[in-house]
Amino acid sequence: MCGGLPESLMVMRDDFPPSVKQVIAQRVGHRCSNPTCGASTSGPQRNPAKAINLGVAAHITAAAPGGPRYRSKASPQDRKSPENGIWLCQNCAKLIDNDVQRFTESLLRHWKKNAEDRASRELGQQSPFDRSDTPDLEILPSSIRRWAIPMKEPFSPGTVRQLLDALPEEFRAPEQVEMLGSGFDILGQQYGIVGAGINHGWDWIVGLFTGSDLGWQRIANIQLEGQKAWTPEASYVRGAPGALVVTHVHGYGTGVFRRSTSWYRISKDEPFPFLSYPREFHVVGWGMPFGRKLTSTTEIMPKELIDGAHLQLRFDVTYTMEDQPGVDGAANQLLVSSERLSLEWSETAGVFMPRSAADDFARIEEIWSEGTEGFAKRNAERLRELAEHGTPGQRIFVRRHFAL
Repeated sequence: MCGGLPESLMVMRDDFPPSVKQVIAQRVGHRCSNPTCGASTSGPQRNPAKAINLGVAAHITAAAPGGPRYRSKASPQDRKSPENGIWLCQNCAKLIDNDVQRFTESLLRHWKKNAEDRASRELGQQSPFDRSDTPDLEILPSSIRRWAIPMKEPFSPGTVRQLLDALPEEFRAPEQVEMLGSGFDILGQQYGIVGAGINHGWDWIVGLFTGSDLGWQRIANIQLEGQKAWTPEASYVRGAPGALVVTHVHGYGTGVFRRSTSWYRISKDEPFPFLSYPREFHVVGWGMPFGRKLTSTTEIMPKELIDGAHLQLRFDVTYTMEDQPGVDGAANQLLVSSERLSLEWSETAGVFMPRSAADDFARIEEIWSEGTEGFAKRNAERLRELAEHGTPGQRIFVRRHFAL
């Protein structure tokens, strides 16, 4: 007997031993392997002698009969081997076992490989800035919210000016004011998004306001520093709760510039970013003979965050020959490519999930960070074609820099 059940009724599980769990976690840097999540799964407790773990070594094929994606022909050793495990956050681990038709064995193995490849590329490497970082969003507790002005009319430029008194003190006399968005949330309550810039557009604050019969009140804000005079863009996606979507300068340096779009869930308990992707970037140098420029377009934007809501993005990339002095414009172009990502909202996990194995955000980050060897391997066929049939400049460039 065990736990009140006869041994004959117990199902033997081929669970991972602790040493295997540790290997599965370490091979992806203790980050969730879901390409649209990537959450860090370990960190410090307040107790300096302890750590928090939010990760799960999930079975790709189940540990026991009747489990998700169970394979009867697999041996017990195979089921509890590192090759059969994928490291996920707790939300994504629950999600993949609740919808096995969608989260197939082949899809999970695709996630696992890409997550390990990403960790291998990033091992010992320092990015010019942390790509996982998004500006902090502050949600004001109800106890300190105050009604800014009576709501006598819909959100308007005149309303914006009066709402500035509800912003932090340093932004109450901004040099630039923008009405970034307005509308009605899922409950029919009005909302408005205000942008205020100071220091010649270098610093901005984006404030989210809601209106009722009592007036307008500030619900949340994001302070953006180092925006290089770029006006932020913002919108609100309805839901229960909804999301604030902000496009902002993410980072810059010698030869690099990046604007990103960050999504935040407007939760009453604690706001959290759940999605970030490049709106545009360029990278020149870094010891590479080629430059790259990416721009993204939102082809399908969900109106509400409900199960199955569709988000589709297109990323257009232009590669240029950066060792061609005096050659500009189209004559300096090497390759042009496009990538599409199609995502679907999962209310259970609170994230956008890939609609297929081909929808992988890791691919976009590879464009940002890849070196000459990775670029040549991925584009080998097109580079061979250019070496034979490209312009004189392209033929010289390809033969000089790529061993095909």
